[in-house]
Amino acid sequence: MSFLKYSQKSYKILLLIILCFSSKTHTQTATPETLSPEDKTSRTYLTFRHNDTDKYYTGWLNPRAFITRFYINHNPDLKNAFLTRNPSSADAWNLDGITALLEARIATELYLFRFPSWGLGFAGALDIPLLGRNQPATLNVYGVMGQIAIFVDVFLPYDMKLRIIPLFHESTHLADGYKGDSSDFSYISYEFISIELYKKFRDFTFYGGVEITYNAPSERLLRTRIQIGTDYRYPIWKKINFILGINIAALYDEKVSRHPESEGWHPAINFGTGIEFDRYIIALKVSHQRGFEAATYHYMQTHVGLEFSVTF
Repeated sequence: MSFLKYSQKSYKILLLIILCFSSKTHTQTATPETLSPEDKTSRTYLTFRHNDTDKYYTGWLNPRAFITRFYINHNPDLKNAFLTRNPSSADAWNLDGITALLEARIATELYLFRFPSWGLGFAGALDIPLLGRNQPATLNVYGVMGQIAIFVDVFLPYDMKLRIIPLFHESTHLADGYKGDSSDFSYISYEFISIELYKKFRDFTFYGGVEITYNAPSERLLRTRIQIGTDYRYPIWKKINFILGINIAALYDEKVSRHPESEGWHPAINFGTGIEFDRYIIALKVSHQRGFEAATYHYMQTHVGLEFSVTF
């Protein structure tokens, strides 16, 4: 009953915000200066992102952003993360044979309705971590995570956007434990509400947000996440830009049944620099944070590598 009352209050607030800003004129929306001819003529239902404008109101290095990514990296902490999870996994996983980690994220957003002052849509993503080995030369999958979200975008004056996510669901799927070790089968599943604010200023995008979990029937309860970030684009030629970004977050784990020593606040830092070709980005990326998947969520890890991302 308490969850139902909370949901009803949340939707009433969302409805009030939408009604307030839906009366704004087109010149007061978040993107009057950068609005492309494509955006002006696009339909207002069942539409994907308008990249010419929406890329300025999305955190490039926000791990929650619904951006498709392929991140090939070296993670010197991965072996210890696995072993502290379950020491018996060493034989099953042949941890000494790991040479690289490929983190793939397939994601997109779809607007059900998009008007000059607000939009309603949903987003989905699938995170697929793969372990690359040299002997034998194979790729092993572990800890697949699925996500789905419902969002409301409010396009504010002064090149700003407010995104409200009343429902963001994330859970493990397909490969939750270790290869050859079904005794360590585990899962993560929770839902949270999120609020994010974006501001475009010249060649910069500034953003911040907070998410609060209200349901977590799993061994990990990520209660709160607070983030800030910025992206900088320097025009090179036409739709080619130099891009630099950073995302910093503070996360609070309230309940960690298998690793109680991991409860409390911990940081997450993502930094990258590269070249943007319209909706494609090739960049060098460094991250320092706990794993999001069930196998290594308790352990701080550093990743260094090359990322290819595409927004659609």
